[in-house]
Amino acid sequence: MSTMTCDTDTTATDHRIDMAAMAAVFAAVGEHLAVFTDLPAPVIVTAYHPAVTGTAPVTFQLDCEQWLPGLASALLAWLDTLDWVTCEAWRHDGDDSHTMHLYIRGGLTDGTPVQVFGATDYAPVLRLAPGQRDRIGLAHLCEWAANHPEVTP
Repeated sequence: MSTMTCDTDTTATDHRIDMAAMAAVFAAVGEHLAVFTDLPAPVIVTAYHPAVTGTAPVTFQLDCEQWLPGLASALLAWLDTLDWVTCEAWRHDGDDSHTMHLYIRGGLTDGTPVQVFGATDYAPVLRLAPGQRDRIGLAHLCEWAANHPEVTP
């Protein structure tokens, strides 16, 4: 059995985690997913403790096909469940410059900040240089999603 010792320097910042605050973040996410059961399922959910990261959003990474209309349709489904939403595109750089991430950022009903994203092939209509990020209009997502077979006109 090993033992671990910790430096008790009182001048250092106290990084102890308030588990009740973390539980509140999990509860907000759980409630959202329980209410909106038809949302495209995330493959990864990342939550950071508010005391450690401030207002870092809870991140939902979607398991979408590498097809722009499918990702746009999935993001629009999430968008309808969030408050104060913005949209952003980020084109990868280097060897991955043929791909991009699409993000929506907003808040749950209790104000918990979230971002939902997925990756897809780069859309030249965005005119993003490799490594560049830019806000995109909701109209772009709607236009791309209109080409998805599950979207009705």
